[in-house]
Amino acid sequence: MVAFEVHTTSPEIIRPSSPTPHHLRSYKLCALDQLVDGTVYSPVWYFYPFSKDHMSMSVESHLVTLKDSLSKSLTRFYPLAGRINSDSTTIDCNDEGALFRQAKVSCDMDDFLGQVSSEFELLYKLLPCQLTCPEGVEKVAQVAIQANVFVCGGIALGMCLLYRIVDGTTFGAFIRAWAEIARTNIKDFGGQEQVCDSSSMFPPNERLSTRLADLQVVVPPRADEAKRNSRIKRFFFDASAISSLRSKATSENVPHPTRIEAICALFWKCLASSTASTSVFINFVNIRKRLDPPLPALSLGNIYWLAIAVDDQITKSGKSDENKKELPYFVHLLRDSIKRIDSKYLKNFQGEQGFERICKFHENAKELYSKSGLTLEVSALNRMAFYDADFGLGEPSWMTSAPSYRNEILLIETKSGDGIEASMMLDDHQLAILEHDPDFRAHTRSGQSVHQPLKRQIICNL
Repeated sequence: MVAFEVHTTSPEIIRPSSPTPHHLRSYKLCALDQLVDGTVYSPVWYFYPFSKDHMSMSVESHLVTLKDSLSKSLTRFYPLAGRINSDSTTIDCNDEGALFRQAKVSCDMDDFLGQVSSEFELLYKLLPCQLTCPEGVEKVAQVAIQANVFVCGGIALGMCLLYRIVDGTTFGAFIRAWAEIARTNIKDFGGQEQVCDSSSMFPPNERLSTRLADLQVVVPPRADEAKRNSRIKRFFFDASAISSLRSKATSENVPHPTRIEAICALFWKCLASSTASTSVFINFVNIRKRLDPPLPALSLGNIYWLAIAVDDQITKSGKSDENKKELPYFVHLLRDSIKRIDSKYLKNFQGEQGFERICKFHENAKELYSKSGLTLEVSALNRMAFYDADFGLGEPSWMTSAPSYRNEILLIETKSGDGIEASMMLDDHQLAILEHDPDFRAHTRSGQSVHQPLKRQIICNL
């Protein structure tokens, strides 16, 4: 084990390169944004090894470029440079900017990553801030970056992005624009007018914002579960394993399962064996293209819907039907839950009349979760070209994120594009089920686990 230290500089505030026009100073959130936990940051890490091909500039020059291009990116994504108002319905686009730190890591990147394979929590040392802000977010930067420089000259970017208007699609668009500006010094990268909000489709409701906060997806652990340890663990599915899973998941109902459906079905099938009651699987579905009319690519916000699949496992005779609980069965449930989320379905939740229906949907979902013996949720961050983020440092050797809640699963494409990295936070009992399941073991290779609290209750230091 290599001993190392991370020495950070004082934080800087990076403001947009051009001021936000007066008519854009107030950005309206949509009702869907009000449903997320706005006090939590999503962590993301990018690793760029030292390369002579991409190090014609000094490290100091690259850091200057990162800050300058971040400033230009914040002009385009101007709401991210603002501060969220206490009314939970608007962002004050006051150009107060993003937080940026520099840090020196006293070891080589390869040595650090070697330790991360067995101590995932070391990644949190590369972040610019803590992950939760329990005292509110009115004065907190929505974007915080730490540029970590290793002894070897490699650079790792640790990023914290506030959940309030940043889903996977929003983050992907932001990181690609920032990287393109840094790599090419492009001048015409699009202005503020290209940003589109979805508040006209899903109007926020200030009067009921407290009620919405009570309807968030994550369910508090039961009393007996609170005593269990939760861990983050990573599993990897290579191309051959995914091909095998898709073949086994094929059925008359779903003749061509996707790789995400096959992987989700495997997790669900294995973990559903831990409960004799109902189990629930939640997919976060990007609905920008499913709406009528569809929303533009630069529609900021948490523009997703919950595809809720349910397996009751108990037949009318009161016994578990063992014959139905194979991969094709779970794939069929997943496919049906996503298929129903079309433009006609989503129309029910739009406009002023849709607000109460959104609330009712989440109330019913909460009741379902509370009665379920197992609730899993997945965010599939595939097909988002995260590895295209070349800041002039070359393509990253690795990028990853981490779940924030128990029973949350993140699926991210590997650098090759034909594999999937799955990170999840599960308790010891659930992890033991996975690790001893012969079908699961046959299709995965694992990283080492990391002990985590049920939910990181950390004070924000911005």
